[in-house]
Amino acid sequence: GAVTASRGVISTGDILMPSLKLSGGSITDTTGAVTIGSDLNVTGDGPHYISQGNVGIGTTSPGNKLTVGGGFVATPGLRLESVSAGYYWDIGRENLTTGDFVFNSAQGGASTEWMRIKTTNGNVGIGTASPARKLEVFGASGGLRITEAANYYLEMLQVYDSSPRYRWDFNLNDAGTVYTPMTFRAGNVG
Repeated sequence: GAVTASRGVISTGDILMPSLKLSGGSITDTTGAVTIGSDLNVTGDGPHYISQGNVGIGTTSPGNKLTVGGGFVATPGLRLESVSAGYYWDIGRENLTTGDFVFNSAQGGASTEWMRIKTTNGNVGIGTASPARKLEVFGASGGLRITEAANYYLEMLQVYDSSPRYRWDFNLNDAGTVYTPMTFRAGNVG
């Protein structure tokens, strides 16, 4: 049924209804708690806000200004979506096997993991789910670059060489001119 009131509804007990439409005004409870038993849908141009306290999604006892909890299995708890379907970032704790903090994204297809912080040792993996050191970068490009400005950087690159197969080059870009002051090849430094 519907509840209609021109000046408010006062109750000392629960009011149960399948839906509630509010045109202007506010929902207030003198005990400090308002419970919505199902979906909460806020529409309009806003602003929409919660003026005080903590907000919980998937939890009834949020410990911070925003707490996202609940029954996550393999997917992290926070998804940032684009207006285009299938484009998003998933960020949060991966509860299925490790509890690690992960960053995943999808670009219109399957989700890809980009970075992981291990809960067991604090190691950070970029391009790997099992970093063996404090920072491990893994990928087909095989490199690491530290950039100060557009034409000023230091990089370490793994390069395929005909013999002895791979080498590591340390490159320095100084105002657009690239120097290779050091190369490692099969244990030799050149």
